Amino acid sequence: MKQKRVKQIVEALLFASNRSLTVAQIKEVLEEVEPSVIKTAINELSGEYKSLERSFNIGEVAGRSEERRGGKECRSRWSPDD
Repeated sequence: MKQKRVKQIVEALLFASNRSLTVAQIKEVLEEVEPSVIKTAINELSGEYKSLERSFNIGEVAGRSEERRGGKECRSRWSPDD
């Protein structure tokens, strides 16, 4: 699967989830994709959000990364260790 498609799916999962998401949970959906590729997609999304000065971003808090909007925590989180 191409990296662009992986990134699109990861983004959709983060936005649609009503609970924390670990890399392992994302991998359950993207079975053929390596965890390192998923982590790269998350890092790329985070960089894009910052460079475009979006009203949301993905940030790490207490060892877990989470999606944030307007400076407030959203429902979706992922952990780089899981």
